Amino acid sequence: MQPQALLFVGVAGGLKGDIKIGDVVVASKVYGIHGGKDARQGFLVRPEAWRPSHRLEQAARHALRGKAHFKPIAVGYVVIADAASAIACHLEEHYNDAVAIEMEGAGVAQAAHLTGTLDALIIRGISDNADARKHERDAAGSQSDAARNAAQAAVALWRELVVAPNVGQPDGSSDTVGVGIAVCVSSQGDSVSLRLPPRDPAALAGLRFPSHGDRQGEAMALPNLGSAPHGAGRSNTAIDAYTWATDLFRAVDDRAGEAMALGNLGGLLTGMGRYREAIAPSPGPPNSSTRSATRTAKQGR
Repeated sequence: MQPQALLFVGVAGGLKGDIKIGDVVVASKVYGIHGGKDARQGFLVRPEAWRPSHRLEQAARHALRGKAHFKPIAVGYVVIADAASAIACHLEEHYNDAVAIEMEGAGVAQAAHLTGTLDALIIRGISDNADARKHERDAAGSQSDAARNAAQAAVALWRELVVAPNVGQPDGSSDTVGVGIAVCVSSQGDSVSLRLPPRDPAALAGLRFPSHGDRQGEAMALPNLGSAPHGAGRSNTAIDAYTWATDLFRAVDDRAGEAMALGNLGGLLTGMGRYREAIAPSPGPPNSSTRSATRTAKQGR
């Protein structure tokens, strides 16, 4: 898989009063806050910052109008549980436009930058206010709620990328992009429930893929998207992802991809004890022979 875009999704602590628990923040800038020099006169800040992909940010603004904040976030190897702590004061003094803090986004932004071609966007759900009540918020399930909100925002953006025209296309034509999505699961092991876009055979049949020949990008993203809820025990969400991947591979006549998706689906159903569904014939084009998820799974091993 050679994705054109990476959406990195997870939770963060809020730093501003107008950013509420459960809100979604799309990073308009990512600060690495630990760069600097510890000198006799104090700590001399040498910040690093990464901007998101302009294309992804504009698509997100269109997909999430009124449903997300587009603001800078700070990234550091620290969990803030005291709004008056030294690190909180450091952020207020040197990164006072940052509205949230988290721990991984800078590494993802730097990795995407080093590829030279991969567009990246950081999306975080606010799970606490980075204060002394953090443990209470966590115990009340705020991380799961925040992660779910962020994941739903990512899927809304992903759907925009799949079906909408690219920004700046002179002829207004619609090229879809392969999107890799990283879904963060909370430290308590709670899974994130993703609501996938509806399967529309007519829309699938009309999809056009990028001119560089990556005809598998969109469909390949779905099994990756399904693996997180599959591993976390959210089987119905994974079934949706694998089934839609099968439809999409079939729509572009990619038999190898269809076989892989059917293998994932058959293996999951078999593991759940739903044997009758696993061996049921899989519908295909009118002139195709009858296939089953189980049979395809065996061929793929």
